[in-house]
Amino acid sequence: MRDAQRRWAGAVGASILACVLSIANAQTSDVVAPPDEARGIARDAYLYAYPMLYNYKTLYEQVLNPASKSYVGGFGKFRNYSQPYGPENKGIVTPNNDTPYSWAWLDLRADPGC
Repeated sequence: MRDAQRRWAGAVGASILACVLSIANAQTSDVVAPPDEARGIARDAYLYAYPMLYNYKTLYEQVLNPASKSYVGGFGKFRNYSQPYGPENKGIVTPNNDTPYSWAWLDLRADPGC
């Protein structure tokens, strides 16, 4: 489990670094940010990109990767949970023990899914 977390953290870091470098290359190469400014840019890139990348990781595991333990069967499949939650349940962040949960990944690009 720790190796997977390290790989994920490394992938996030590499993605953020690639974004920062591509933005830097898109602008004039004469501009060099001081180290403090570069650190601030990298920190902001991490803060804003990490939630989006983590959400995509969750989507990939639950919708696109049939080999994953948390695979739910693709888009448009509703999951309903009626059992009490415990620490081993990681599908929903900070679940309430007395709340029944239902959720789905919906692909709304083509139509509203009615």
